[in-house]
Amino acid sequence: MGLWITGDPAEKESRLAAEGVVVQKGAVDLADVGMTAGEFETSAPLARLQELQRQIAAEVRETPLPRRPALLCGLDIAYPAPETAIGAAVLMDADSGEIVWQHTLRDTPRFPYVPGYLAFRELPLLLALWEAVGPRADRSSVCFVDGNGRLHPRRAGVACCFGVLADVPTIGVGKSLLCGRPDATAARIAGEVPIRQEDETLGVMVRGRRGGRPLYVSVGHRVSLAQCVELTQQVRTTHRLPEPLYLADRLSKGRGERSR
Repeated sequence: MGLWITGDPAEKESRLAAEGVVVQKGAVDLADVGMTAGEFETSAPLARLQELQRQIAAEVRETPLPRRPALLCGLDIAYPAPETAIGAAVLMDADSGEIVWQHTLRDTPRFPYVPGYLAFRELPLLLALWEAVGPRADRSSVCFVDGNGRLHPRRAGVACCFGVLADVPTIGVGKSLLCGRPDATAARIAGEVPIRQEDETLGVMVRGRRGGRPLYVSVGHRVSLAQCVELTQQVRTTHRLPEPLYLADRLSKGRGERSR
């Protein structure tokens, strides 16, 4: 799996440029090629990456948690500069909401931002963060990842890739809808609307108690969709994001106490 997250960034950018995809400051500028995020699709050089995503998708397990988690972990990455990524992990007690441990790591992104391929940009830092968290977590711990899981064109968003490679129960929480549509015929229970594509339910759109911008919740690995939604709702307070992710987001952006 090393091919996922390593390699020469210049080579990757040159291959994208050969397809007419403009890369500026480490990110793909779809406006210059007349595309939107939802329309971006290519068979080369991303065909190999698509195949890797499909391999991961086949390994994802959508199975219920065997027990209630004692600890919840939020993982998020911020980009204060084009060549700088700061990842944050916040481990939280599931019952009290108290922070048990937190940590940040700094890295240089090795892959440009391409919609639908976020895992190849963020996996190195996410896995390094989880390695640091590991000794402090327990077997019941669940991770919230800022990004989609099954709610992905190839059913393998960054939360799935992280969950499978780290082998940890993972919930994907996305801020944008990559694929599928809200099910207009479904009963809207507490602002929860299934996201479907053809006959498949990929995730759930969740709105806050007072409305506002929705979140898109989906399975990352080793958890059921119903539990993903339940846990997300349980740890949402006054913020749009579930609390572990809210705290990790603040920490990654320098708005919390940072550990090294």
